[in-house]
Amino acid sequence: MKKLTVNLSRFGGGYEALCQTMLWRGVAWWAEVHPRFEDVWPPLKVGETYRREDTPLYKELEHAMLRKGEDATGAMFGAAISSVAYIAQHGVDGWLAAVRAQDPKRIYEADVNIDPADSHHEHATPEEAFEAAKRLGQRRP
Repeated sequence: MKKLTVNLSRFGGGYEALCQTMLWRGVAWWAEVHPRFEDVWPPLKVGETYRREDTPLYKELEHAMLRKGEDATGAMFGAAISSVAYIAQHGVDGWLAAVRAQDPKRIYEADVNIDPADSHHEHATPEEAFEAAKRLGQRRP
């Protein structure tokens, strides 16, 4: 399915394709699971600037994004998961708007296909996950 997305790696080819695959797997997971942001990434403590999370939900998200044998680098995963975090807080439209304001040339239309086997819940189709992803970042009661 064609979707607007952001060039995460700026390298193109298979490198960028794997970044996109990880990104949309993460977005689909978030849209299906609906975790609270703080339950995946608790607030940093005073003096902390970055840490890899050890929360169960972070590990679940990481598992949803990565596949054995895909050869993703740390930079690729970092670019994808950073975008998932932004989308989780601001939604896909907010993410695209933020990138458009900084560097509109990075936005492009791509074929984004998530294998149903990649879905966290067997009943969710990729289309349902993308529709739910549009609502990410909206305030919940």
